[in-house]
Amino acid sequence: MVFYEEQSGLRKVFDLSGLPVPIEMQQWMAQLLASRCGPRGGSKRTRTARGYFDTLKRFATVLAKADPIPSSPSELTAAHFQAFRERYENVPMALRQYIQTLRRLMQPREELTADARRELLRTRLPTGSPDGRIFAYSDREWQQIMTALRHDVRTCRDRIREGQRLLAAYRSGSLGAGSQEESLGRLLDLFARTGDLPRRQGPSGKRYHTREVLLLGGARGISRMLCLTGNEATAFALLMCALTAENFGTVKQWPAAHTRPDGGFGAPAVVLIEESKPRRGPEHEHMVIALEDLPSSLREVFETENAESELFRSPLRLYELLLELTQVARQLSGESAAFLSYSPSIRSRQVERNTNLHARNWGLSHGFSPSKDTESDQPAVDVRRIRQTALELQRRPVAHTARTLRDHYLRRSSTVQAQGRVLGRVSKVDLGL
Repeated sequence: MVFYEEQSGLRKVFDLSGLPVPIEMQQWMAQLLASRCGPRGGSKRTRTARGYFDTLKRFATVLAKADPIPSSPSELTAAHFQAFRERYENVPMALRQYIQTLRRLMQPREELTADARRELLRTRLPTGSPDGRIFAYSDREWQQIMTALRHDVRTCRDRIREGQRLLAAYRSGSLGAGSQEESLGRLLDLFARTGDLPRRQGPSGKRYHTREVLLLGGARGISRMLCLTGNEATAFALLMCALTAENFGTVKQWPAAHTRPDGGFGAPAVVLIEESKPRRGPEHEHMVIALEDLPSSLREVFETENAESELFRSPLRLYELLLELTQVARQLSGESAAFLSYSPSIRSRQVERNTNLHARNWGLSHGFSPSKDTESDQPAVDVRRIRQTALELQRRPVAHTARTLRDHYLRRSSTVQAQGRVLGRVSKVDLGL
C-alpha cells in the first residue's frame, strides 16, 4: 500500500507481502490498512499510518505461531486474539494501544466470526463510539458552533476595516496633527510598510517597543488592526468548511490566487481555486474547486432581510472577505496563502500542521468542550464532524463521487438511517403492505 501524507505529500510504502501469514490474509490486512489510511480514511500523518502497519505486523507474527495458521479472516478465532493479549500482557500500555488499533481496523468488518469479534471487544476502552463512526452535530450544537464562528468573522472584519479606514485617512493627510488618531495612523503606516513598529534599545541591549507603541495598544493590538490572529484565520477556515463541506486540511491550504471564469467583468458569481489532496497520490492530487455566490433569487431575499445573511451563506463572499482582511499579511510575509495571520513577534503564520489541534484551540477559546468524552453544554469542535454535518445538510458530493457520499458519509449517519426507515414505512403503507 502507498500512503501519501496530507500536509507534506510525502510518499510512504507499506509492504504487507512480507508478513508471515498466507496471501489471502495479507490481502485482507492490506484492505484494513487502506480503510484507515487511504484517501477516505481518517489517518493523515505518516506516523499514524505506521502505527496501524506495525500493529498488523505484530498480530501477523502471533498468527504465524498458531497451528494451523489461519489462511483467511473467517478462520480467525477467539484463541488468536487471546494469544495476542498474552504476548503483550506484561506491557499494559502497549497492549491497550494495540487492542485499540485492532478494534479500529477490524471491528467494522463483517468477515470476523461472532466469537472472534466478542474476544476483540472484551476489554472496555474509553474512546467514543466503538465502531469509530463520525456523527453529525445536532441542530443545537451546530447553531452554537456557527454562531461563534460568525461572531469571530464579524469582529475581525469590523476591526480591520476600521484600521484600514484610519490608515487611509492618515495617508491622505486628513487626520489632525498631533492627535491620538494621527499617531496611531502613523504607526499603522509603518507597520503596513515594514511589518514592525518603533523600538528602543534597553540596558541589556535587547530592543523593546517604544512607550508610544505600548500606550496605543502594544504591538499585538496595533498589528491586529490590519491582520488576522491565528484563531481568526482558523475561524474563517472552519466556517468555509461548514459552507462548502470540504476537508479542513484542504481548505486551510487554499491559495489567494484564483481564476474568474467571467474574465473579471461584472460581479463575480464564481471563482475557481486549485486545491491539493496529497493523500490521493500524484495522479489525483490536484483538483479545481468552484466557489459560488448565491443565486440572484436568493440574493434578493437576503438583501431584504439582512445584508450579512449573504456573507454567511455564500462561500464566494466569505473567500473575498478573507482575501481583503489578509492582504497586508501577504504583502509583509511574501506568502501566497489565503488563510494567513501576522504579528511583529510571530511574523507570518498559516493555519497548518495539526488540523484538529487548531480547531480544538479555537473551541477552547470560546468555551467549547475540550473532548467529545467530556460532559458539557458546549460540544467539542471536531473538523471531521463539521464536514459530516455539512455533507448531511447539503446531500451532494464534494471532492468525491456520488457513490462515496452515499456509501461512506451518508450510510454511517443516524439521521439518514432514521429518515430511510420512515420512508420505508411510508412506502409500505402506499403499497398496501
